Amino acid sequence: MERNWTYRDPAGEQHGPYTRQELLRYAQEDRIDPRGMVRCEEGSWKSPLEAGILGETSNDQERRHPHQSSE
Repeated sequence: MERNWTYRDPAGEQHGPYTRQELLRYAQEDRIDPRGMVRCEEGSWKSPLEAGILGETSNDQERRHPHQSSE
């Protein structure tokens, strides 16, 4: 698997390269901040949600945003 994904945290620091599978695992471990950005190779930056890294299940979404009201 190619390590062609980069993660940029909310402070602007870039991490990687990673495989997509590594990013998915880090997301499951709550190591990917939803306010960060990801990109594959030299493509455009996307939110982890847009890139399909976060948000696979509603349970994951609730765990990442515990302070949001469900009203």
